[in-house]
Amino acid sequence: MKKIILLPVIVLLFFMACKKLERDNPLEIELLTVNTSLIIAISDSSAISGGNIKYSGTHPITTRGICWSTNPKPLITDSHTSEGNGAGAFASNITGLALITQYYVRAYAINDFGIVYGDELIFVTSPSIHPIVTTNAITSITSLTGASGGNISYDGGTAITARGVCWSSSPYPLITGNHTTDGTGMGTFVSSITGLTAVTQYYVRAYATNSAVTSYGAQFSFITDYSTIAIGNQTWTDKNLDVSKYRNGDNIPECTNPSQWGNLTTGAWCYYSNSATVGAIYGKLYNWYAVNDSRGLAPLGYHIPSDAEWTILSNYLGGQTIAGGKLKETGNTNWAIPNTGATNSSGFTGLPGAYLDNTGLIFGGLGITGLWWGSTQNTPLTASYNILHKNNASLIQLSNSMRYGCSVRCVRD
Repeated sequence: MKKIILLPVIVLLFFMACKKLERDNPLEIELLTVNTSLIIAISDSSAISGGNIKYSGTHPITTRGICWSTNPKPLITDSHTSEGNGAGAFASNITGLALITQYYVRAYAINDFGIVYGDELIFVTSPSIHPIVTTNAITSITSLTGASGGNISYDGGTAITARGVCWSSSPYPLITGNHTTDGTGMGTFVSSITGLTAVTQYYVRAYATNSAVTSYGAQFSFITDYSTIAIGNQTWTDKNLDVSKYRNGDNIPECTNPSQWGNLTTGAWCYYSNSATVGAIYGKLYNWYAVNDSRGLAPLGYHIPSDAEWTILSNYLGGQTIAGGKLKETGNTNWAIPNTGATNSSGFTGLPGAYLDNTGLIFGGLGITGLWWGSTQNTPLTASYNILHKNNASLIQLSNSMRYGCSVRCVRD
């Protein structure tokens, strides 16, 4: 009985072994032929090749393409393309190449039995007519200027006739806009960027021009500094703050709805009378919650002055009763008559940007008074602010609801 039982098992194992040998039959590989296509359209950074697959086996081609490397016998672990499946001819784009460099290329095909490579071809990328130029990082940034430059490591086969940097407030500046001209030839150069506007984002690229083309380096961006004045040992911004984002890039909401403003416990801003035209002169009005937000209302390198710092300013200018006159803009273009004691000898150029009250209902004091927040909190619901008025030369420090909308000036750290 045992022999009768074992005989079917032996027959089954023999059958399975035969099936496995059939699956691993090396003849399946021999039935697969891969030819690498000639390399054409060779440029300084790309070329075109491909392959032709002939296969008469039973296991389909699942992946095909070409692979390339600067080393012989490239593999699909190197740079490669995937051009669908099945037998037949296909084309492939070879990209991302370095100029004047030798590359090795092979077509490949994959099925259940493995990978078959085609014959290896060799080509060299061509020289480029495009100069190679890099852009230096932006340094020495002020409110009106900056510095950059570049390095030209390849001239494109003809002499460099012009080089420098170009800049714009829009991305990817061109030499048809603002640019410098900093000599000729290859090598490094330094460029001065001038005529800028304070607190503005600019984009900068180095360029190099030869007899055929102009090439550009990588783009850098930067933001010009605030225009400032030194008063004693302090450096103040010379205009009211007019930002709509916190330092970390988060938006500060604009609030034009009175009932919403009167119930806010988070940062917000508005223009006086919700007029952007007025705001262009006087800047934005912020509630104190924006002043105190941990994301930072002041730009990098600056902060909102405390009570103590406002007092230092006042004392340096002769004390509370006369400091205001030295801070106010002169004349009656923006200040109402009489603008008592105004000399602006400090250069602060304080304007009567007025306020929005804590209810959100009343805009008041335009042309009459200027109110600037300090960073000092006095009670859970109040904080300090500083006042200039048309009728006196004083700088007065008071406290009011955090929901008031007031102007903001910044002091350098």
